[in-house]
Order: sequence, then C-alpha cells, then structure tokens
Amino acid sequence: MEAKRNQLLSLLDEATRLAHELRQDPTADPAFQQKVTQKSKLLTRTLQTPMDQVWELFFQPHTLSITTTALDAGWLQALVSAGETGISSDQLATISGADRSLVRRMMRVLAAVQGSQWAVQPISPPGPPGTVLPSREARDRI
Repeated sequence: MEAKRNQLLSLLDEATRLAHELRQDPTADPAFQQKVTQKSKLLTRTLQTPMDQVWELFFQPHTLSITTTALDAGWLQALVSAGETGISSDQLATISGADRSLVRRMMRVLAAVQGSQWAVQPISPPGPPGTVLPSREARDRI
C-alpha cells in the first residue's frame, strides 16, 4: 500500500508540474481547462473524508473574507517582505494597528486552510510562537 501512496504522490507532483506549464500557454483551450479542473475537483473529493469535505465547506466563506482583510491590512505584503525569517502575528498587529488577538485568530485560519496556498504557513522552531511565513504560492501572487 505504501508503494501505491508514493506512486500517487509522484503522479500528483507530475500533474502539478504539467499544469503550471500549461497555464503559461497563451493558446490554452478553455474547454480543456474546464475538463481538467473538474477532474481535479473530483479527485480531491475522492481523496477527502466526509469530515474533510464538511470542514472545507465550513471554512470557504471565512477564507475569502479573511484573505481580503489580510490583503487590505497589508499583512500578506508584510509576510512577503519578512522573507524566510517570518513575522509574528503581534508584529502584524503593530504594523496594521489591528487587535493582536484578532490578527492571531485570522492568521490561524489562513494557516489552517490546506495547503496554505492561500496565504501563510506556520513556521516551526526556531521562530517564536505565532510566527508565520508566506506560502510559496502567495509570494508569487503578491
């Protein structure tokens, strides 16, 4: 079973690489893109447990609102500017003049949204607790 898991991960890595290449193609066929997107969503649903699906539905409206707030407050730009050292939620609160507790809660939601392609990823030690880094995808977008 472990070999099949590794094979699936390898295939998904290859599919991601190909998708990035195809996204750059100016002559991309919209019907093809839609079909690939639908199949990707179907694969996601197949791999998710029912509880994973419920949590995803629960967080969807919150994620957009929190991402918009993080952009408007300048938190995502601050994350990118901080680079590999990361930045604490307390520092983000100071920069934006926002309540520290609110910033901490909102950044936790963004960090929890899989795979943090939305905005941030928690940093493990040596950073202080509550320190986050921008995800690779977020750095590319901001």
